[in-house]
Amino acid sequence: MIFLYILAALFYFTQSPSFTIDFSHFTSLAQDLRSPKYNKNQGLRSPVYKFNPSSELNKLLTKKESYEFSWDHWVNLTDFYSTGKPKNFKFINHLQAPFSAPPEMSGSPEDFRFMGQYYLANHARSPNKLIYLDKKQTKTFIISVENDFEKKKNTRVFDIYKTIERDNLLPPYTPLISASTPLANKMFLFNDSDSLSLFNLDFDSLASIHEAHDNDNSTENKRLSSQELEEIHHSRIVSSTLATIDMIPKFFQEVWLTLTPYLGLHYDWRFFRQIRPHKDATHTLHHLVRTWSDFTMREGIISWLAHGALLGWHWNGLAMPWDPDVDVQMPIAELDRLARRYNNTLIIQNPEEGDGRYLLEVSPAYVQRSKGNGRNNIDARFIDIRSGMYIDITGIAHKGQEEPEIVGCKAPHWYHQNSFFPLRLSSFEGAPVYVPNNIHEVLIDEYHDYEKPEYSPYMFSQDLRMWVDSKTCENFTNNEFKYATETGSPELTMYGACDDKDIFELYHTTKELTERRFKELECIKNNSEHEIYDGLPVIDLISKGPKKFTPFVEPHPPIYPDPRYISTLP
Repeated sequence: MIFLYILAALFYFTQSPSFTIDFSHFTSLAQDLRSPKYNKNQGLRSPVYKFNPSSELNKLLTKKESYEFSWDHWVNLTDFYSTGKPKNFKFINHLQAPFSAPPEMSGSPEDFRFMGQYYLANHARSPNKLIYLDKKQTKTFIISVENDFEKKKNTRVFDIYKTIERDNLLPPYTPLISASTPLANKMFLFNDSDSLSLFNLDFDSLASIHEAHDNDNSTENKRLSSQELEEIHHSRIVSSTLATIDMIPKFFQEVWLTLTPYLGLHYDWRFFRQIRPHKDATHTLHHLVRTWSDFTMREGIISWLAHGALLGWHWNGLAMPWDPDVDVQMPIAELDRLARRYNNTLIIQNPEEGDGRYLLEVSPAYVQRSKGNGRNNIDARFIDIRSGMYIDITGIAHKGQEEPEIVGCKAPHWYHQNSFFPLRLSSFEGAPVYVPNNIHEVLIDEYHDYEKPEYSPYMFSQDLRMWVDSKTCENFTNNEFKYATETGSPELTMYGACDDKDIFELYHTTKELTERRFKELECIKNNSEHEIYDGLPVIDLISKGPKKFTPFVEPHPPIYPDPRYISTLP
């Protein structure tokens, strides 16, 4: 332990860009941590580690005034507490909260599973707050208000964003009651030119607010409002970030597997357990989307589908089978609000939908709107802490005075500002989402042949309204055998499902959703959204909120089978 503290102190005071620690030095410490006597908060641990997030949620709700957060209550760390031998790896910057860099070398899934659990048990910062999406209301709890930002004259990169400044103004363990503007019943958003100001945010001016306050002697004895305190605090954070922006390391880190590195690139290393089989990954993405939709609709957070997710929306309203993540975008002003109010928040899924738990994080580099050092093109992530899979979130801002009508992200992808607004309410993965106003302009720039119904090895089946494997379905072309009519209405046969039970099952669980999606596309194309369908005008059917959209996977989906028994390849 003394060795650890010496290394940490040396790094802190020398401001070295990085340091490495041989994991073998942690052998005795890891053994102590696995001991039944160990507890990181109290020094004692019960003889048997039991993981029960449902019980933990009940404890939070009943003991909110004295609740103490620990990651091993919300993430299963069984492997860490039961493993017999620690792995020999070097960590980079692993003590530099909030930068949670994984080992500098690649490794096996088992290596990363152990290291992620080790990090969560010993070094990961706690969320600033928990948001529970209850059946009837949203419940928010402040978990940590620890902050010494004001005391440090020379704030270092890893001190930035320790807590959300809004939370710092509130007493600990107090439910946060805040006004929000639910969006679920709004068919169109920002159908006016004023909304384009959301793409503008001058971070340099924002960074100077605290300087003006500090130099104003007349405010020395003035009692500031909460809003003024928040603005000053946020200004200091932005100023410090801008001053060190070129040195900021990569914030979001993925998994680099030794044998199949590409398979780990869509998992956050801290929460990675194993490469998910296709069906399990599909279920996980489905619940990521549904919870992001529920959360943003309740809190009035403005976002829309982007990139591969928007392409999936165009075809049938579902994620593409080859796309391992989901992308959303939002205006830069909204991203700034997301960072102020919701950064480092653990969000608990509505129990009627599932038992998901998701960490929302915003990179401090979101204040830089150019590509910079190229390490931080992703501004924020919504991470499933059971699997490590995530939704990528990027901000959209004006390119500059030379092209005032062009907006884009840091990747960069550029669009005309009128391509987005007014945003249109639709559905994706059975959940209400917003999509840009001019889908064609957004997609054609990124995917020149986005309407082509083939993408090797997949093809789009109009009969099934879904993407299927080309080789699996290439010999099932006889339309006479695709449907049976014994019941009076056409029913898909196994032949029609390419004699594949997974295709047959997926068709029946998504057919209502995709049929409604096709009708919506037809109405958009013909400008007939008031046409009656399923007893309601299409425009009303879409705008009624999540209860009108059909879920197509079971609630409480297990991360199954146990990750320890899943092979490396899907």
